[in-house]
Amino acid sequence: MVNPKNNRGQILVLVALSLIVLLGFAALAIDIGYFYHTKNQLQGAADAAALAGAAKLDIYSTPTSIAPRAEALKYANLNSASGSPVQLIIDYNSNALSSSNDITLGSWVSNMFDPEGTPVNAVRVKARKTDKDTAGFPRLFGKIFDSTNQNISAEAIATVQILKKPTIALCDSICGTTTPLTSTPPGTQFCISNGACPSGLPRTAWTGWEAGHGASHISDYWKGEGDVTNKNLPAQQYCEKHIDTNNGEVASVFDTVSDIVLTGSMTYLVNGVDVIGYKVLIPVFSECADPGSPSGYHPITKLTVGIFTKVEKSGSDAYFYIVGAENADPGYSVFTCYECGTPEGSKLESTAVRLVK
Repeated sequence: MVNPKNNRGQILVLVALSLIVLLGFAALAIDIGYFYHTKNQLQGAADAAALAGAAKLDIYSTPTSIAPRAEALKYANLNSASGSPVQLIIDYNSNALSSSNDITLGSWVSNMFDPEGTPVNAVRVKARKTDKDTAGFPRLFGKIFDSTNQNISAEAIATVQILKKPTIALCDSICGTTTPLTSTPPGTQFCISNGACPSGLPRTAWTGWEAGHGASHISDYWKGEGDVTNKNLPAQQYCEKHIDTNNGEVASVFDTVSDIVLTGSMTYLVNGVDVIGYKVLIPVFSECADPGSPSGYHPITKLTVGIFTKVEKSGSDAYFYIVGAENADPGYSVFTCYECGTPEGSKLESTAVRLVK
């Protein structure tokens, strides 16, 4: 017969060993939770930094631009991870992510980030808890069983849409007018015609933002190709300068314009309504010729933003449906015009900052 008293020591040993295992699992669970919490905080900091940096990008930006990096650094520092501010490291002599550089500028095209690509329309940020990738983050309790540190980091990429300058112009009579968002298609209808547009329909005209705007020039301008010297220059450079416009060449240009609008369309939320179209920056003239027509030779005095929702052709005439980009009464948006050369006008060229990764 076995004496139960002889088993007491064995049970105590088993309990002690079990407690060690249970403590190990508890330490691991605490550390994993703490690591995930820290990573989430770093992700928030990286997102904020990337968005802030992208908001500082413009058509002049290069991979070495200082303002986007400084803004990203500032907003990262406003966030905390594990009780201390998130500190990014900047190497102004490098545009590659490394242990000594947490911010890089580049191009976001076809869902890929290229630090050497153009245009420079994106900011990539890596937020880390430590100042060196190799140092890692110390474990709280798990170091009893594993003394190695854990690497914790988070990345974010934000991009900004640099608005295209289309080859049309509007008269300032359009400023402040509303556009319907629930019609089919949404927007105000405009006409380009060598003759007379339908009664009451506002007119627009082709422009190449410079002298010499033949059919091939206008098509190349829309596509961003060919010998178009000013296709990448900001609209602000043309404030108060005269540019040519005309109402002809519809047949030669329409197919190019139609393809660009169709393939370049995105969904924009305007006053609570999803609007599918091609968003552009539009020059506005104060001096217009015959009833509302911008045809002729005029100085650019204002800028506005519009969304092309449909283009169509009838004979030798072209028709555009354009939505104003700013909110108005429910069901409507408005063409808000800003004086050319002002900070407000300059900001129109860069819109739709968003996280892409």
